[in-house]
Formats: sequence, C-alpha cells, structure tokens
Amino acid sequence: FFFQAEDGIRDKLVTGVQTCALPISPDFVFGLIWPYNFFVIGACIYSNWQNMSERTWFIWLAILALSVVMALIWAYQFYRPHNFMAAAIALSLAALITLPLTILNFSNSFAIGLAFMPYQIWVILASTLSWGYFALNKSN
Repeated sequence: FFFQAEDGIRDKLVTGVQTCALPISPDFVFGLIWPYNFFVIGACIYSNWQNMSERTWFIWLAILALSVVMALIWAYQFYRPHNFMAAAIALSLAALITLPLTILNFSNSFAIGLAFMPYQIWVILASTLSWGYFALNKSN
C-alpha cells in the first residue's frame, strides 16, 4: 500500500541533498490535521484540568509529555541521522502511549474523547508511514 517516490531530505552536515524513497501521502492533509490536532489537544488539556481528579490529571499530563518525547525522538531520528528504523519505533511507541490518553479523554467526556480520536488515528497512520519510509530505504 506504499508507492515509491523520490524526494530529497536536506541535511546541513551532508553536502547536497540525500535522496530517499518516500511513501506518497497527500500534503494538504498535513495542513488540515495539525491545526486541528493542536486545537483539540489544547481543549483536552483545559477540559481534563477542569474535570479530572488531580491525580488523574497529572497521570494524563505525564502520558502526554511522554508521547511528545517519543514524537521528538522520531523527528530527530528521521531528519538528522535518517535512522528510519529508530524513527518508526519511536512513532509506534507514541501511538501506543497515546491510547491511554484516548481512554482517559473518553472517561472525562464523550465529546472530548470523540474530538481526540482523529489525533489518535493520525499518530497510528503516521507510524505506518514511518515504517513505510524504513521499508523503502533499508539499503540507504
């Protein structure tokens, strides 16, 4: 379900452009999903802070922070050393870590849980794309 395309990833430490095979994804989706995701994450933070017990709120916040750390590890591994396997593992862990957030959001409010679902789906989809980058570039 991945198609091979050629594109360059710029790296200041490497002269010129490194070319790698990329799974095709519609670019316009990124422009739509990220503003939505950031808005919903902000709404979840506020709603959960207002409605969860202090203990549950801090657990939720710690899980969110851990998922952000995994996403940052993905970004570093993907864009700097181009270690696509490490990047895919990190993003898969982010997707896994995000599952308890989804459950806690639903326990707080059905509407908040439902609004958070596109983010959960997006992180899972992004992790599959990351595995696609790895699969297409094993020999690079």
